[in-house]
Amino acid sequence: MCCRPLIKVRPELIADLWKDRIQKKNDIAAAKENSMNFDLCLYLSSTMLRPAPVDAPNATSSHSTKTEDMKHDERRGTSEVKQDTDLDLQRTEELQETNSTFKHENQKSKLSDLEQQEYFRQFFANEETAGKAFNHVEQNINLHSLCENVSYCAIVCASLGHYFTQKCPRDAKPPVTITHLLSIYLCNTFRRASGQIKDHLHFLLKLCELAYEGNSMETSTFDDLSCRQKFQQHELQSLFLAEIIKKDNSSAGITHKFVHQPVQDFLAAVGLFLATGPDDLIKLVETHYSQKEESSVTFLRFLFGLCSPVSSLIMEEYTGLFPGETICRLTEFLKSRVQVGIQNMNNELRKVELLGTLCYLYETQNQELASVAIGSVKQLAFGGWRPVRLTPINCTGIAFGLQFCHTVEDLNLNKCNIGDGGLHRLLPVLHKCKVLRLNENKLSDMSSKEIVGALTQGDCQIRTLELWDNHLTHVGAEHLASALRMNQSLQVLVLSHNRLEDSGARKLTAALRDPGCKIKILRLDCNGLTDACADDIACSACGSWSLMGLDLDRNYFTDKSIAPFVRLVKTSTGLKWIRLADNSFTTFGKRQLGSVQQTRERLEVWV
Repeated sequence: MCCRPLIKVRPELIADLWKDRIQKKNDIAAAKENSMNFDLCLYLSSTMLRPAPVDAPNATSSHSTKTEDMKHDERRGTSEVKQDTDLDLQRTEELQETNSTFKHENQKSKLSDLEQQEYFRQFFANEETAGKAFNHVEQNINLHSLCENVSYCAIVCASLGHYFTQKCPRDAKPPVTITHLLSIYLCNTFRRASGQIKDHLHFLLKLCELAYEGNSMETSTFDDLSCRQKFQQHELQSLFLAEIIKKDNSSAGITHKFVHQPVQDFLAAVGLFLATGPDDLIKLVETHYSQKEESSVTFLRFLFGLCSPVSSLIMEEYTGLFPGETICRLTEFLKSRVQVGIQNMNNELRKVELLGTLCYLYETQNQELASVAIGSVKQLAFGGWRPVRLTPINCTGIAFGLQFCHTVEDLNLNKCNIGDGGLHRLLPVLHKCKVLRLNENKLSDMSSKEIVGALTQGDCQIRTLELWDNHLTHVGAEHLASALRMNQSLQVLVLSHNRLEDSGARKLTAALRDPGCKIKILRLDCNGLTDACADDIACSACGSWSLMGLDLDRNYFTDKSIAPFVRLVKTSTGLKWIRLADNSFTTFGKRQLGSVQQTRERLEVWV
């Protein structure tokens, strides 16, 4: 099916898109006054700079407030209150990040998890179906955060229903991306209006044009005349339009408003995708790529998401075949951006850009593209000297990219503030890395369960695991101890600057005696250890056939611990070094410990 494109492109304007914002505003006003159609470039320039949309010509604009980022707390010994604050911040980030796509929608009613579950139960009526659907939502950060808004919750439920019924084919996979979700929602709406719309593509393009005109005018509301000029009478009265656009008859006259802002933004992107030539579209994508505005991120997310095989398959029922050349050009662009980002990980700006690119890659759900784009990279370092802060959605993008790459040996996420939520998103790929650096990430005992899951994978490759300066306690130590008894690859475990204390140290070091434990180096410095656990640590270390180095610096050991540590050094023939510096030994005690190393060759004792 072919149709003359409704969306026009003036390539001569592309080069000057960002030169003068004021001039663009004047151009928009002039176009409105002269009843001209808004061209593509004008639409994009305005969407990238638009504030919250105006509901009606004389309505008061509502501006969403921004939650200020909390400063990163690098001090050891963070209080319980601070931990709670961190969890609240993390949850807020998750909601804000997903809602950046849907920033302007009404967010008056926020649903708690319990309220969301109740909503699902009432929507599906069947308890089992509701449970399966909500469990799927919980596993996907994009969908879960959306459901905090009752309006989006309705869209999610309506789009997921088919996938959790007996009628659904077993190989059908429910949506995990926002583009896929809205593609289903749009096509379901078409099906409910079956027979009322004759030319689906022509009608859809007119609706897409209206959507981006609204974005250009910073509004989601249109007067009755504008809609009547664009749509035929039977189209205005169709069930489809009634679900997408709400008609309001007030004293000021009849107006039509997009019910959901995300649907309007999605339709605008669909129109550009279908009716814009590949060359002009790539130029506009390049313009957007360097921008940090939420509207640019929204546009690119939907545009690359439409390249997804599953989204295109759904939409093509009503649009005809998607433009193949456009898809090829966009995926090639995405692949080149991933590769450039990986090659320039030392450049902070490139590193941040790569994170965004990986999120777009996730939106495509193209496994072959991810495998080719990541290539044979051996190291990814988002942490380190100049770390970047990773949100849960960033972690989801990283996990998707690495899921189809089998060469990454070193994943450095030090000081990236991933928290428990971010680690959960990375779980599918943690076991594939030989060196896993998770230092200073505010990980709690909840994360230790996730790490155990990675360590107990049958094909786990982790040799070095660094968890320096997190929030792990004796509970986390117990979890890790269970993994050490089963894991066959881990050789270096760094737990410095945590809160294991005596009970945690006992539980962890007890695993060293297990024949299956392969630990060679164990670092427990700065964990609040005292004389009460010294004998247990020494006995467990003596029973290890693999232990070569033990770090117990900066704890609270006194001369009462000298005897067990001396016994350890003399008995454990495999031990090459032990660190006991910055404890509470007397000068006499330090001499005793220092003299022990003279009894064995190639043994080092630091006190």
